[in-house]
Amino acid sequence: MGREGVIRFIDIAPRFFVADLRAAIAHYENLEFEIVDVFEETYATMRHGDVEIHLSRREGTQPSEAYIWVEDVESLIGKLRERGVALDGPHDRIYGLREIVVADAWKNVLTFGETITAR
Repeated sequence: MGREGVIRFIDIAPRFFVADLRAAIAHYENLEFEIVDVFEETYATMRHGDVEIHLSRREGTQPSEAYIWVEDVESLIGKLRERGVALDGPHDRIYGLREIVVADAWKNVLTFGETITAR
């Protein structure tokens, strides 16, 4: 616990609903996530460094979104383009971030952003 009587939140992991767990795993591996666990072909956890996402096989659900802060978004863009990953961006935003957006086949969205340094 943090301050007296205050519960400290320690982490968050978005859960994306997908119709095809194996295809989703392959998609996120292409984004440099690694498999942590797969449970009965219905649920998977994947990780890249300290960032974790969960994939849950389920039909007819709403897509989700998550934001991931990165260092060196330009290198990430290069790697993803080399792998043929469709991405939107980069976009320099008025709030001081350079972002790219990647969606999976179920319209779940990951936005990767980096703080733009003064030039």
